[in-house]
Amino acid sequence: MKIANTSVWQVILILSLVALGQYKLTAQTFPSPGFTLPNGKTIIITYEVDVNANACPTGTVPGINISNQSNVSGSNFATVQTDDPDIAGASNPTLTPFGALTLGNLVYKDNNRNGVFDSGDTGINAVNINLYLDNGDGVLTGAGALYDNGLMTALVSSPVGGALDPDNDVNNDDNGDPVSGFGVAAAAITLAYGAEPANDGDTDASTNLSLDFGFKTPTSVTINDVAMNEGTGGSTTSFNFTVTRNDNSEAFSLAVNTVDGTAVSPSDFASISGGTVSFTAGGSLTATVTVLVNHDNTVEANENFTVVLSGAPGGVTLADDTGLGTITNDDAAVVTLTGATSQTEGTSFTFTATLNNPVQGGFNVAYTTNNGTATVADNDYTDNDGSLAFAGTAGESHTITVNTTTDNKVELDETFTVALGAITGAPAGVTTAGSPQT
Repeated sequence: MKIANTSVWQVILILSLVALGQYKLTAQTFPSPGFTLPNGKTIIITYEVDVNANACPTGTVPGINISNQSNVSGSNFATVQTDDPDIAGASNPTLTPFGALTLGNLVYKDNNRNGVFDSGDTGINAVNINLYLDNGDGVLTGAGALYDNGLMTALVSSPVGGALDPDNDVNNDDNGDPVSGFGVAAAAITLAYGAEPANDGDTDASTNLSLDFGFKTPTSVTINDVAMNEGTGGSTTSFNFTVTRNDNSEAFSLAVNTVDGTAVSPSDFASISGGTVSFTAGGSLTATVTVLVNHDNTVEANENFTVVLSGAPGGVTLADDTGLGTITNDDAAVVTLTGATSQTEGTSFTFTATLNNPVQGGFNVAYTTNNGTATVADNDYTDNDGSLAFAGTAGESHTITVNTTTDNKVELDETFTVALGAITGAPAGVTTAGSPQT
């Protein structure tokens, strides 16, 4: 500012710096007492303001700008405000923006799943990121999810083997790790001003400003169902379940266990407990889990068991974690009726029904006696209809007895028959043979 020529006077220069209302420069007297300003001369007073690190103490909020405008007062003129010498004739202060730190610049979908943002990857918009002030323990103890976007429900954090240290100030890498109760978070990052690059015209150098988050579509894993004939011959049949992943960029392993159903181990199949199925990075998209099913000759209903996958690591989703194994019965059993014979009237006729192979759960077989030339009405034999109950044991047999009647009538030889009827309660595969017997 310029001050007009006056007689002897004192100019009291009061410089005040407003920075949160806390910092002021001490008032000074100029020129020295007794100094007389010559006629036609002016005095131009200039000054510099140095804002130190205490301009914004910890825990306070800085103003938008810092003003360097101050006041000049004298003994024979009104107090005036200093102006900006770059604006002629104006009394405008120089406003200096308060220095600020910036953090991060990128949230992206890691389409090629390599943990860094590069060609082919795409940014993700409308993401909320919360910043927490660490209390010194290095542990995230805030509240609330650290990301929120409609797309995020189908995405997971992209780094393989854990996120990189955000304090390494490497741009475009992925600094996020899944944190229970938060979603995805980064490790603590240090925000601080660093060394100022020379001749760049500002004083806002800072460090560790690159905090980026990458997300990817998780690797999806499924296991199929298998249905096969049980097999016969005393050996085993291999039930091969195929485990399929949709991406082979990462190596990981899954736990495998079998669970009994209507098929029970060890009689029906060899169980798996604490098994593992593994995938290698860049390897096959499929792996095989084999369950050995025991052969037998028992007629039984189709039976089942399950193969269960678990223990998926971060970034892997078990879209279908259960494979159903169905053991299809391929065994058969026959109930054979014997006993056809000729005897004199008045004797008892015995017919035998015999089961050749075991049948699970047992069953019943109906039987009937039927007229031939011998009839019940003529009192030639006693009708005997009924049912045979088989426990299902191989070689098991049951008898049917038909009593005939003695008379003194001279007649031709006569016949009747015994026949096996419907089978009830048995699984498919049980039939009859040798029926009827005469």
